[in-house]
Amino acid sequence: MESAILGHQIHPRYIEALRLLDGKDANVLEFMSDYRKKGNRLTNSEIVIGLQQRQIENPTEEMVKESLYNLVERGLCDVNNLQGKPRYSDMNSENIFISHFGKKFLDMVREKSSE
Repeated sequence: MESAILGHQIHPRYIEALRLLDGKDANVLEFMSDYRKKGNRLTNSEIVIGLQQRQIENPTEEMVKESLYNLVERGLCDVNNLQGKPRYSDMNSENIFISHFGKKFLDMVREKSSE
């Protein structure tokens, strides 16, 4: 297991989430976390602006919706007030929050990147 090489025990779910995450999804998740720590509401267009500031190539609202959908599918985010599987059209950051797993995932990744 990859975690044994690093000398740490890491649940396979974290490794799988990291493996499936692309750079845009990771930036959306991190931006959401940083922005929401300030207690601010967040829109998809604000994520686009944040990604532009992070110099992500050609961010669009459609790309943000796709990233939000991917984050929900991987369990890193969840959708408020929706029953059943969320639809792609429901991917509006005002309705999406970082799940407990997503917060723990971010904490683990940030801890490892600061070592």
